Amino acid sequence: MKHIKNILFDCDGVLYQDLEAVFGQVSKRMTQYISKKLRIDLKEAKELQTNYFHKYNTSLNGLMIHHDIPPTEFLQFVHDIDLSFMEKDLVLREEIKKLDLRKFVFTNGSKEHVKNITTHLGIDDLFDDVFDIVNSLFDIAPKVLTEQGKAKNPWPNVDAASGSLLYHYGLKEFNFYTVLFSISRSMGMIAQMVWERALGIPITRPKSVTTDWIKENS
Repeated sequence: MKHIKNILFDCDGVLYQDLEAVFGQVSKRMTQYISKKLRIDLKEAKELQTNYFHKYNTSLNGLMIHHDIPPTEFLQFVHDIDLSFMEKDLVLREEIKKLDLRKFVFTNGSKEHVKNITTHLGIDDLFDDVFDIVNSLFDIAPKVLTEQGKAKNPWPNVDAASGSLLYHYGLKEFNFYTVLFSISRSMGMIAQMVWERALGIPITRPKSVTTDWIKENS
């Protein structure tokens, strides 16, 4: 561990565990935004949101392609949610403080979203910076790919974001990117299978839980 100088925390599902409470609100805000912006009812907006998600990897991609939606405005609106349920995590704070490393938060959302989350958790002062790749990708990648004329769809998806992150931290052997993606996803699936079998419950969509929860329910 002596050679490690930096540590990167994913925001959602790592710094806090109740993903459903957060992303349930985000999804509703997306529907409201689409309905208001495109002047359609909520049912049609939800269908469009879902269709764009499946076709373009994110709903925002589809909105940008077909409706010229500004990503910053969209992200600010959908992440303007009620986090009053989220309490300060004193245990997490003490554990992070023990790490004698430079600390960064990664998000595929906005810096404002990270600030909102970490402030409610009482840990916003513990990080050196936020690595926000969404705005940079949406501003830069489509223009570059469009100029090259080789990409059918110039809008970045999750793999583009992951690749940018790997490149930023020094892994520039592009041939290994897909390998790493596959391995990481496989490890996640295996971990889920092991825990679900250990707890004797059906395999479901992964949800972040604490070690205490696992002990209490095992």
